[in-house]
Amino acid sequence: MNKIKAIFLNIGLLAISFIIAWLLLRFDKVFLDLANYRSSLWISIGVIVIIVGLVIRLWASYTFYSHGLKVLALKPQHQIVQSGPYKYSRNPLYIGIILIFLGWVLFLGSNIGLVTVAILAVLFHLDLILSGEKELEQKFGEEYRQYKLNVPRWL
Repeated sequence: MNKIKAIFLNIGLLAISFIIAWLLLRFDKVFLDLANYRSSLWISIGVIVIIVGLVIRLWASYTFYSHGLKVLALKPQHQIVQSGPYKYSRNPLYIGIILIFLGWVLFLGSNIGLVTVAILAVLFHLDLILSGEKELEQKFGEEYRQYKLNVPRWL
């Protein structure tokens, strides 16, 4: 059941991120009169980035579900996950989202999409990650502080 949840959640994320990247490509053309930079090289790089992001998301989602946690929770849950991709990054779910979105932007060749990916990464960092870390530190105290010392925020 955990694998199925992880798969369906991330298929939805793939679809939504594609739609947003496609809309940004349309914005490039209609409002900014920008040509896309799409080529076989960028398509290939985009596909690789999408696959890497999806693998990270699937691994992180499955790890969360295996610990009885929700992937889509806005508050700290009942434990700190330190296994799977969480041994290497405190935020693999966000890394996966950013990579998937970046991959679609590269695949489609959207100029404004590249700017949007950078803004998204900054917003994730400033809003979701930093505030989430404060909440985790308040809830788990020393355990979370030790985790922060041993595992980087991003990579």
